[in-house]
Amino acid sequence: MKQLPIIFCLLIISIEASAQIDPRVATPIGKRPLPSALITLPTTTHIDRVEIYEQPNFGGRVAKYANVVNSFTYPFTNKRDISLKVAPGHIAYIVFDDEFKSTLICTGDYPTFGRVFQNNILSITIKSANAQNVSFSGFSLQIHNNDCKKMAGTVKIRLLEKLPDGTYAACPIISENGTTVSSFKNQATIFSKPMLEGPEVNCMRDFIFNSGRAVPVISSTVASNRSAIKDVFMVSDYALQNGNIFVEVVPNLTVAHKSGDLADDYASNVKIQTSDHDLINYKNAGMYFSSKPFTAKGNPNDNHGRASGVEYSIIKDIRIHFSK
Repeated sequence: MKQLPIIFCLLIISIEASAQIDPRVATPIGKRPLPSALITLPTTTHIDRVEIYEQPNFGGRVAKYANVVNSFTYPFTNKRDISLKVAPGHIAYIVFDDEFKSTLICTGDYPTFGRVFQNNILSITIKSANAQNVSFSGFSLQIHNNDCKKMAGTVKIRLLEKLPDGTYAACPIISENGTTVSSFKNQATIFSKPMLEGPEVNCMRDFIFNSGRAVPVISSTVASNRSAIKDVFMVSDYALQNGNIFVEVVPNLTVAHKSGDLADDYASNVKIQTSDHDLINYKNAGMYFSSKPFTAKGNPNDNHGRASGVEYSIIKDIRIHFSK
């Protein structure tokens, strides 16, 4: 009977020791668990690689993956703390475990990757890539007098890659107007002007052309005393060669109108009335290229000169011009 307290104490000690085992470490049968710092992480010296760090800002241990990882397993317990680097000259396609199995195309460094992208990773594919430019060249539309050159609103662009399943994924921006983009971004605003009567941005009136029936080739960039309105994207070499890169153009524009210098039909509300966009094949486009015509509609202010029996008496087509 005196042995019972001793056995009871040994049992408590055994339970306490078991509670201190790191649950993250698999324990081989009959052996003590390895400290997490001694667990071998995947590594590679291949140039087409992604590096995943244990902590934000590339701290802690690092796991390295090359080429294709079809079934990704997190190398570290805290998924939200990881940071990530893509090797220079490459992009990584990261598929997430969300409702749509979304694909993120990324490049460069992501110091807080796990906190920004909080869905779990399913797979990673790394491919060679290079930089491709899209610059804004101007607008063309029917011009009657200088009032018709007043423009407001925004034009946004993305470079999209058409994936094998027919969906599109946005290519990352690496430089905007000569400034390196330090955080993940895939859409650029190449034109922005809040109001018609505001100060002209980048000498805009010098780059709004009278298109008439023919669309001009605008073979110069917007005049400015600062860097050109140019965005640089990182794009898959393979996708570019196979014609799977597209420029997406999304305008939200309002223009003014006046049929002549002495006319009283001035309009300040000729607007693209519905959400619209255009997809332009980047490979097939020339050095200078333009969007499809976007239709803006409106009426004269105070209904002066408005045509009767129609919803909109002023209709203008606007094309947006770019260069590579």
